[in-house]
Amino acid sequence: MDEEEKLQAFKAIGLAADLENQGYELYTTAAKLVSDPLARQMFEKLAEDELQHLAAIKEIQDELVESLDISRYDLAEALGAGDFPELPLSGVFEHLKKWTSSIGDFRMASELDALGAALVAEINAIRHYSDLLLACTSEVAQKTYRRLIAEEKKHFEILTRRTEQVVNGYLT
Repeated sequence: MDEEEKLQAFKAIGLAADLENQGYELYTTAAKLVSDPLARQMFEKLAEDELQHLAAIKEIQDELVESLDISRYDLAEALGAGDFPELPLSGVFEHLKKWTSSIGDFRMASELDALGAALVAEINAIRHYSDLLLACTSEVAQKTYRRLIAEEKKHFEILTRRTEQVVNGYLT
C-alpha cells in the first residue's frame, strides 16, 4: 500500500471520529436544552450511541494500524500532517445546529422531534460516507467507509423502529 492509500485510510477514520464527536456534542447540548423528559432521555441516548460509534471507529483504527504494521505515532502524524489539505466536515448535523440555536422552539421538542432529528442525521451520514466512498481510491479507506455506512444504516433501522413505537403510542 502506498503512502496516499494509507493517508486516505487514516483520513477516513479521522473524519468519522470528528463526525461522531460532533454528534456527541450536539446531542449532549440538546439534552440540556429541552424541557420534555422523554426528549432529554432520547438525546442522552443518542449521545451514548455516538460514544459507541466512536468505540467502533477505534476498533477499525486498531485493525488498520495492525494490518499496516504502523505505529500509533505514525498514525497520529498522518492524521495531523500539515502538508495535506483538510477535508471538510459535512453538514450531517447542520439541521440540528440550526434547530438548537433557536432556543425558544427547541425547548419544546418532544421525543418524536429528537428521533426525527436523529433520523435526518443518519440519512445525512449515510450520504456523506457514500460520497467519500466514491471519491477515494484506497481499498482500505473504501472498506472503512463501507463499514461506517453499514453502522449508520443499522442505527437508522433502530431509530426507525423506536419512531414507530412512539407514533403507535400516540395512536393508542
